[in-house]
Amino acid sequence: MESGAPILGMSALITPSFESMKNTVTAIEKRGIRDRVKVIIGGGIVIEQVKRYVGADAFTRDGAEGVKICKEFIRKANK
Repeated sequence: MESGAPILGMSALITPSFESMKNTVTAIEKRGIRDRVKVIIGGGIVIEQVKRYVGADAFTRDGAEGVKICKEFIRKANK
């Protein structure tokens, strides 16, 4: 949270990790920096419902697609 990174990426391999992802998003909200940090989650078990539950901005099941999503986040932020 202190790095100033504009994107936070998290990966899930097992369903219990969804709760820690949600807790992480809640923590950046409590810090008052959620509006400055885009959150992307990924992993073989991640679907749209998980994205909504966690509070992420995007999800992917493919690393290359994740890079494209992050580049788009950066492009929009630099407009």
